[in-house]
Amino acid sequence: MLLWKKKPAITRQDGWLKVGYQDTDVSVRLFGRLDRTLRDTIRGTLQSLLKLRGQGAIHLQMMDVFLLDPSTAAGLVAFFRDAEQDDVRVEVRSASPAVKQVFKGLGVSDLLDNVNSI
Repeated sequence: MLLWKKKPAITRQDGWLKVGYQDTDVSVRLFGRLDRTLRDTIRGTLQSLLKLRGQGAIHLQMMDVFLLDPSTAAGLVAFFRDAEQDDVRVEVRSASPAVKQVFKGLGVSDLLDNVNSI
């Protein structure tokens, strides 16, 4: 008698982001595999949020990222630096181990020091 194992859920292979608005704050949730093909899309979206935002903060949630390409991470770092220059508060609400590892490898893990888990 053959026993069939239930197949594990297949993790979504592509990456994406979701933007939400609450009062004056903007929430950005990054998902999946963020490889270099998404670098320009992610950076462009985040840069446009810097220009459009009101008085609130931008909250990044990166707990569901399972792969982060270093070039895409560099785009995120540039976003952090631009936000700092524009006096925009960016809070990292969550970061996956993959995100933490890449940021550490780039020498910018200090950007994740104030991660507020929700």
